[in-house]
Amino acid sequence: MAWWLRYLLIACLAVTGVFYQRPGYAEMPDLAGSTHPGMQRAIDLWLSGDDQESLAQLSRLAREGNVAARLLLAGIESTDRAPSEYVLLLPREERLRLFRKTRSETPFFTSWLQVEADRGNALAVALNQSSSPHVDLQTIRNLIDAGETQATQHLIKIASLYGTPEIHDEMIRDHLVIPELLPLHLGYIDPPQRQGDGAEALRHIASRFSDSAAEVVIDDPQTRSAIMFLVWGTPYGEVADTNRWRPVIERWILESPEARPISNLCTSQCPDQSGRCAITMMSLLGGYFELIRFDSPLESLIPQDQFLDSARASTMVLRSAAQRRADHGGELLSLSRIAQHSSCLVEAIAAHRNSVAYDL
Repeated sequence: MAWWLRYLLIACLAVTGVFYQRPGYAEMPDLAGSTHPGMQRAIDLWLSGDDQESLAQLSRLAREGNVAARLLLAGIESTDRAPSEYVLLLPREERLRLFRKTRSETPFFTSWLQVEADRGNALAVALNQSSSPHVDLQTIRNLIDAGETQATQHLIKIASLYGTPEIHDEMIRDHLVIPELLPLHLGYIDPPQRQGDGAEALRHIASRFSDSAAEVVIDDPQTRSAIMFLVWGTPYGEVADTNRWRPVIERWILESPEARPISNLCTSQCPDQSGRCAITMMSLLGGYFELIRFDSPLESLIPQDQFLDSARASTMVLRSAAQRRADHGGELLSLSRIAQHSSCLVEAIAAHRNSVAYDL
């Protein structure tokens, strides 16, 4: 298939948002223990932000042989991008004992995911392979079939970056690219373009909230600034109040499912400045591709929509934005500068920067 035809096909899918969904498991044979009364209580506590009680309960269930608790614990450990102070302040051995199998014959704490994969648990095997550095479309298929679509993100990036045109065709034909990663996938299709992933992110956003999707011209100064904002966030790019793309990006953050943790936070804490709060949060996080990485640790137990709508997700996003530092380790953006962008948000950012996590 010619590159331009492939590009047109994928762009149409991006605009319409039409994706085939494979049927998930009718039953969940790889999640034994998911209906245990203590599981739902632990999940509810975790989603509310209570690490101390929820993680302790999940750890107890995992040691008792509860497979669902084991896989959820492993998912939480690997996907939590902004651990709470409770977790950070635990002594190393205590933290490992909380999340992993207790040491017995070996001097190491083995991940529960590895334990289950070694037992032949098909879901655990697929999740374990999701971090592979190789092009692996079969594991992407297996994860989608299992209902773990967000766990495919790394493998999609690898296949998009290193895959051949034939691999790219297969990914689209078999519906293997989740919608929020289409901008990255499109950015790698030949012929590559300068800041291609950012330009595609802007087209992706504009296709849903503007009639100007076809007007993403990289050489336009306002468009270039918006693209840099979406790729890197602050301090590399920004969307000033006068930038014609700002209302479109604000609306996407406040209304799209992927950005719900920010919109929930900003509409509740900064109702009169929700747009300014939203732009500032996304800027501090590092742009579009950082925002879409906030995912359920195990969709089979916690659907992505439920996770994104939770207090846990909003708190995780706020901690990540507040604690992100510059590449040299210094302060990314001063509180006084943040106040200029969103006077409402700065108090919440300041509170998290006073935490142990920021010093660490």
